[in-house]
Amino acid sequence: MSAKVKKMIAFLLAIVAGVVFIVFGALSLKEIREYTKTPAVVSHVASSFVPDGEGGETQEIKIYVTYTFDGKEYKDVELQNTKTSLKEGDELTILVNPADPTKASNATKGMATIEIVAGCVIGFIGLGGLALTFIRRG
Repeated sequence: MSAKVKKMIAFLLAIVAGVVFIVFGALSLKEIREYTKTPAVVSHVASSFVPDGEGGETQEIKIYVTYTFDGKEYKDVELQNTKTSLKEGDELTILVNPADPTKASNATKGMATIEIVAGCVIGFIGLGGLALTFIRRG
């Protein structure tokens, strides 16, 4: 495989990565707009080690919360978009999906914005690099 083809593949991967970041950021913003803010308490923190695919292990931390939504209590619901600095007993405001109150998130506008901006930067680097690769054909 020539160096030019390798560069093109790298730039295409950058474009794909940029699109993925933008999509995740957009989904987080959608959650923030559509979900309902609800107070919650961290009820459990689970830590485990999972294989990392390279012969080692990486730590996986899951945060579970308890909250009341529409008069019903939900216990030990896994929190999406988790900050690993949370510990048992911490109080926080979460976002609950009104259509499925067992779905809880702590997405923030700041994090969603960072994902979208990072996606744009990575994508534009990929596009620019790809364009330069074609311009420098000779």
